[in-house]
Amino acid sequence: MAKIVFKQRHTDPKTHRKNNAGSNAQHLKYIATRPGVLIECADRNSAHLEYIGTREGVAEQQHSDNGLFGYINGAFSDNFDMDTATAHISKATFDNRDVFRCVYSFTEETAQEAELNSMQAWQSWAKDRVSEIALRMGIKKSNMEYFAAVHLKEGQPHIHIMYWDKEQTIQRNYVNPKICDEIRIDAIKATFHDQFVELHNEENRLLKEVRHGVAATVNSCVATSPFCRRSVGNFATQNHSDVALVIGDMRIEIPDEEYSRTTAKALDSFYDRLPEQGRLAYKYLSGTQKRELDGITRYIINNNPQLKAVYDDIIEKRQIYNEMLHSQDTKYGRYKYKSYMGKIEDDILKGVGNTLLSIMAEARKSNQAHLFSVLDAAQPPEITEFPQYNYGVRHKGKYIEWSNRYKQGKDAIAENNIPLAIRCLTSEANDGNQLAVYELADLIRRGKIDTEIADSADKLYADALAGFIELERKNKKMSTYLQYRIGRMCLDGYGIEQNYEKAYMWLTLAAAGGNHNAEYALGGLYNRGLYVEQDFIKAEDYFRKASNGGNDYASCSLARLYLSGNIRPQPKVAEELLDKVRRSSNRELTGYANYLLGSAYYYNEELHDRDKAVECLTMSAAGGNEYAAQLLDRIAEQELQRSINI
Repeated sequence: MAKIVFKQRHTDPKTHRKNNAGSNAQHLKYIATRPGVLIECADRNSAHLEYIGTREGVAEQQHSDNGLFGYINGAFSDNFDMDTATAHISKATFDNRDVFRCVYSFTEETAQEAELNSMQAWQSWAKDRVSEIALRMGIKKSNMEYFAAVHLKEGQPHIHIMYWDKEQTIQRNYVNPKICDEIRIDAIKATFHDQFVELHNEENRLLKEVRHGVAATVNSCVATSPFCRRSVGNFATQNHSDVALVIGDMRIEIPDEEYSRTTAKALDSFYDRLPEQGRLAYKYLSGTQKRELDGITRYIINNNPQLKAVYDDIIEKRQIYNEMLHSQDTKYGRYKYKSYMGKIEDDILKGVGNTLLSIMAEARKSNQAHLFSVLDAAQPPEITEFPQYNYGVRHKGKYIEWSNRYKQGKDAIAENNIPLAIRCLTSEANDGNQLAVYELADLIRRGKIDTEIADSADKLYADALAGFIELERKNKKMSTYLQYRIGRMCLDGYGIEQNYEKAYMWLTLAAAGGNHNAEYALGGLYNRGLYVEQDFIKAEDYFRKASNGGNDYASCSLARLYLSGNIRPQPKVAEELLDKVRRSSNRELTGYANYLLGSAYYYNEELHDRDKAVECLTMSAAGGNEYAAQLLDRIAEQELQRSINI
């Protein structure tokens, strides 16, 4: 179980509609007065904690009849009148404001470890968490209001927080679960900061140790090598017996002959095929070169007891780290746990790979033809090639699942680790997961996969589309997503000849089921008048629904519509939408939002601010947006012309 559990919602779990004013007031009263709630004492110096759950004898000492504290009307208060508080939260619920209900839960041990042993300690802790929530939810700290109450439930002490953005004007129907996970991780890392720092520092020390150990092992593989005698001093200190090397606290035994020759041969073979010029760094290697170097690294570590012991120690540290952050009680928690555990191997392979490449760079500087003087050596470790996607192979039948292996492939795409993405997605596709088939096709279309090692994008898209259509009839739970995916493929012409009529039909079905991506796509059709008659009001409606659902692309389109003059101009709303999007994690979208906002600041009369325009356009241009760069040039030319005319 993770150190802290965090849950949040702002809609009714049954109806999925926003909680109304009465419901929020009732929930506030519940968290403020339920048995076990911690309340403020009149004697601030008293360490004694009182509970509403034991009312007899409490009235004389307690400071309030409820456990509420929070930040309201620009000030923090450690107690509130119940009627005033419920009236305030009822009023805050109106005007499209979402009131979020969240709870942080501890075990008794972790609460004690966090030193949450007084009302003041809980209040101070809550203030820090509210700041983190505001940052993750995109709410200005000055606009954040909240009520909170602590419950000292036996075995599970926890704190309830009800918060909202007092300046919110657009209702939010969806919050990405990843945001909630980030809020929880922020709380754990901040609360148990010293433990994380200690684990992080120890892991870094061990990573350096294994890199130096690999370097020393490689340099000692062939004792007769002039290269070894020259460079071993850069990475290790030989002991007096000349049978071992000492790296920090680690003693590296001189490898046996077979291990030495296999390692030397593998490195020589790799070195011989490197280009004669250019920087030797892991990130600049091709996918094939990385796989080969990774294979050599694994061989060196796995066949050396000392190095393997350090490697296992690193894995143990990462395991402790992950167990503090991620609960394996949920499917998502198990996925995150495995994902973080998988990343440590990538870090080791990259680090050791750069160490080996630095040795090769030194050899290249001295014009060495080979790393080692080895004539008779074993063959290098075998490197596994890319798996192939096999049509018709369906061991489990066609299915749709965000499995751990599929998610690992998606994460690898995001990190531009295409070899790992191909391995994960191809394996998943051959098992029958149609999501993986689609992702492979998309990688080919975007030029991420060489077509010599995979089938064409069109064939893969067609295979995925057939699978989506087949499963849409069977999978009621995923039908809305599948309808969107089919409609989008018809719209883009992926796996099928472009067909706006079919696209509109499937996207309408998906949008009716609440799919925000489908709403965004339909907004685009109405905005451009593709297949349907151009209708900016309908476009606005679909864009707004998708934007409220968290689709940042729709937010940009809605903002652009409000600035275009095709409907009633709303430049202030457009500014708010774009300002929120440009702080997102999507680089491409951030650049686009900065361009639109910069253009608005320059051209729109109501928003006009030359300095802000240049600031936004400069950030967009720095990210590669050519339109922003052109507009900056135009602004500079116009200002130069005006100065000449003056």
